[in-house]
Amino acid sequence: MEKTKGTIKERMLGYSLYFILLVILIVTVVLEPKFISVRNLTNILQMASTRSIIAMGIAGLIIINGTDL
Repeated sequence: MEKTKGTIKERMLGYSLYFILLVILIVTVVLEPKFISVRNLTNILQMASTRSIIAMGIAGLIIINGTDL
């Protein structure tokens, strides 16, 4: 059998960002239960979609070495 690559410490460091985000989410939900409401999640997705569209446009300009008019 092959051993998995990397030690436990290396794997934990690789997933540390996800762990921190999970802790922040749990603390936020405990302190503000309305955070998980459908209305709030819809609002978050709407705001994120606008920024995502802008980011994809800028990334396209960078990839094709275009200029922003």
